[in-house]
Amino acid sequence: MFLASFTYTGKDRLGVRVDDNHLIDLAEAAEVTGNSAELPHDMLELIEGGDAALNCIRSLVASQSSRRIPIADVRFRPPVPKP
Repeated sequence: MFLASFTYTGKDRLGVRVDDNHLIDLAEAAEVTGNSAELPHDMLELIEGGDAALNCIRSLVASQSSRRIPIADVRFRPPVPKP
């Protein structure tokens, strides 16, 4: 699983690369599936959330409920903004 912090349509997002050319926005996937309460909002929250946060993301990716965003349309950000 390749995680990414990126900006798309002017908003900072956390996502997962689903193939060589696309990402999914985890917040959008969580909204569609109703799992937004468990979702980490950024990479630091994901790290702090440990296995529970990672399992939440795995479940969102497996649901295939979010549209795919072309990688060419995003601007990648540092994974952890203030390490």
